[in-house]
Amino acid sequence: VRPITMYMDPNMPETWREPVKRGILSWNRAFEKAGFREVIRVEDFPKDDPAFNPYGINTSCVWYAPSNIENAEGHFWTDPRTGEIRGATMVLHQHVAAKINRWRFVQTAQIDPRVRNVVMPREVMDESLAYVAAHEMGHCLGLAHNMAGSSAIPVDSLRSATFTQKYGTTYSIMDYARFNHVAQPGDYERGVSMMPPRMGLYDEYAVKWLYTYLPDAKTPEEEQPWLDSLVRSHAGDPIYRYGKQQIFNTLDPTSLSEDLGDDHVRASEYGIRNLKYIMKHLNEWYGEDDNDLTAREAMYKYLLNQYLTYINHVYNVKGGIMMNERKAGDPRPSYSFIDGDYQRRAQQFLIDQLHDLDWLDDPVLLKELPLQG
Repeated sequence: VRPITMYMDPNMPETWREPVKRGILSWNRAFEKAGFREVIRVEDFPKDDPAFNPYGINTSCVWYAPSNIENAEGHFWTDPRTGEIRGATMVLHQHVAAKINRWRFVQTAQIDPRVRNVVMPREVMDESLAYVAAHEMGHCLGLAHNMAGSSAIPVDSLRSATFTQKYGTTYSIMDYARFNHVAQPGDYERGVSMMPPRMGLYDEYAVKWLYTYLPDAKTPEEEQPWLDSLVRSHAGDPIYRYGKQQIFNTLDPTSLSEDLGDDHVRASEYGIRNLKYIMKHLNEWYGEDDNDLTAREAMYKYLLNQYLTYINHVYNVKGGIMMNERKAGDPRPSYSFIDGDYQRRAQQFLIDQLHDLDWLDDPVLLKELPLQG
């Protein structure tokens, strides 16, 4: 009756239009499972419609912003009387392309020969932009970040071609589980996927809860029993667990940003092994296109930051507390403590790292670069 139409900014770069549209439309699969066909549409701004107002609260638009902000955003506007989403806005900043460029290199250059360049090839940029658009479309539909999306996945499954081609790196596109930094050299040739899913099992479940049409329910209160039964049917399954984003006070190591898998020690061991491989080959991969060394100098700092990300993932295991969103009668407790043996492995990992830092001072690379602070 009234599809969700996202109108695309006419200033959107031509090369961005198709992958952004593809990422947005990928949510139609989740809506089909909730009983609707072709709910989401992407259209150009109407040219001869004086009533069309792209800034109106009832209009949903995808905007391009020629700014140096390395980000994208998704927002929605609700009717406070009903909670119904009236319109939404997605903003793609120009420099999100720079962030994609960096992510793909520091997280997947060890495995994917396509990304071993100063500038990513079109194919890689397209699939990455589609991921960004799919994530932001989730916000436009009312979904918050789910930082527990990857924590139900065994680390070794991230090196499985069959698993990653089906599920990607996380069960929720609303997680910050970017690209497959666990995969090792040789895995790409075996078919291991680098990408998150366009949307995961958790996202399909969330859309079902948010949007399923219940014709017999005349009030929100009459919808509640069915909604509660849907939650209870998945309450004990870690795939459908929701993990809040922790910004100022990190307590729960199962709901972290930029992490992958159910074991931070193992995932970080894989990730650091990859950083060592990339560091050793940086001159080789960047040599022809980086005569003034600026790209290598910047990427060296990004590699250090990625290393610190892995360290912080493990650091948060110590003293960690798993937090659960729950209602009375749910099987999970409100909180529980992280296994003691896991905490001890985390502490040993951190101690071992103190004795394995020489690779960060690679003399072959650093002798080419300006003095590093």
